[in-house]
Amino acid sequence: MNLRISTEETITLIGDTAYSEKDNIQFAKTNNMNLVSKLHPIVTHGTRKNDEFEFNKDARMYVCKAGHMATHKKYDERKGKDTNPRIRYLFDVKKCKICPFQEGCYKKEQNLSRFM
Repeated sequence: MNLRISTEETITLIGDTAYSEKDNIQFAKTNNMNLVSKLHPIVTHGTRKNDEFEFNKDARMYVCKAGHMATHKKYDERKGKDTNPRIRYLFDVKKCKICPFQEGCYKKEQNLSRFM
């Protein structure tokens, strides 16, 4: 974005999905601007294929195929140029050990089942 405006008012920028890239979001934040832009589907839905988890909006947690809800979530602040923070959802391993859908989801040596 090549936009330089000298004003004390907050400016609102409205754009399509293309404007929701990391550089534009940072530019708007740094320059006291509000950026209104639909996020790219990879940001909102992730890159997981054949996902067996559903997001429960009321609980703000994921629920597995067997109906078990994550017990808690952990925020990972990842350092690096092209890495964004990540939220990991953790499930009760006791339930995973007896779950008929554990293949591809739970590894026997884990103390907690994780979903990212």
